[in-house]
Amino acid sequence: MFKGGVRRVRVKSFTLTSLLSHVRDLGIDINSFRVRALKMDCKGCEWDVVNNEPETLKLFEIVKIEYSGYLRNYTANQLISKVESLGFKCRRYAHNEIAVRMGLNRHGMIMCVRV
Repeated sequence: MFKGGVRRVRVKSFTLTSLLSHVRDLGIDINSFRVRALKMDCKGCEWDVVNNEPETLKLFEIVKIEYSGYLRNYTANQLISKVESLGFKCRRYAHNEIAVRMGLNRHGMIMCVRV
């Protein structure tokens, strides 16, 4: 349940694997796309996706992850190492002033491309 202002809105949530299954059920074959990119902004759950759904991540050519290691007690280096072990090359950068103030090992963005 998402509480925005005065109203409450129900929002369906998916794991990455179940989302792709849902997309397939809609008749969309992601393998028909020349470039497959994933942008993750899930407020701390990026660590779970990388650890629990590595085979699904491998379906993508480009993975862009906003990471918030301070929410789950991991560092950007640990996240990058895990993603690169899946066959990607990653680059870390700050995407806003908060990332600069907190330090890039705690919050920021990584762009990963399959090698």
